[in-house]
Amino acid sequence: QVAAAELFGHDAGMIPWGCLTVEAEAFGCGLEAPVDYYPRVVTRPLEDDPDLARLADPDPSASGRMPVVVEGLARLREKAGDDLFLVAMVVSPFLVAAELRGLMGLLRDFVADPPYVESLFDRVTAGTERYLRALLATGACDAVLFENAGACREIMGPHHLERYVLPYQRRLLAAARREAPRVRLIEHNCSRTPYFDAILGL
Repeated sequence: QVAAAELFGHDAGMIPWGCLTVEAEAFGCGLEAPVDYYPRVVTRPLEDDPDLARLADPDPSASGRMPVVVEGLARLREKAGDDLFLVAMVVSPFLVAAELRGLMGLLRDFVADPPYVESLFDRVTAGTERYLRALLATGACDAVLFENAGACREIMGPHHLERYVLPYQRRLLAAARREAPRVRLIEHNCSRTPYFDAILGL
């Protein structure tokens, strides 16, 4: 990314760049890594059996590619100095849970078993928060981008947003503000009908 910035003159870098599976892998999803595209989930620990004991508890220093991202962020800052605005990307609890359970399974659980969904989101948010804190602890971030495309009207109504998305996103934002108050927080949502106002109000 430093070489690309020197070649093309842009002023920012991001790690990971566009990959939405770092957290899902750390919780136990199996991945396939095509040569010419991002890794994608091919096995899900909760798809056929919802038992939360099947989930791993991510350790940012050891689980999946989390340590690669954390080290990569620190090394990018070392290489770039202050010349690049560096962004770390974190995937929202809803999107991680959807990978672990499968989107349709998770949406059925929204209606059939709300306490289970809340327990799942508690686990996912706790593990994601550990990862977030590790990224911030590098001191390399100018901003954290939260990928939150699931927070949209195509997938859920406002009542489900209030119960299953906002409380857990609020926890991550609070952790980021507590750990690194000067780091900017970016909401990314490329859906057609995002709940931007609700998220930006957190």
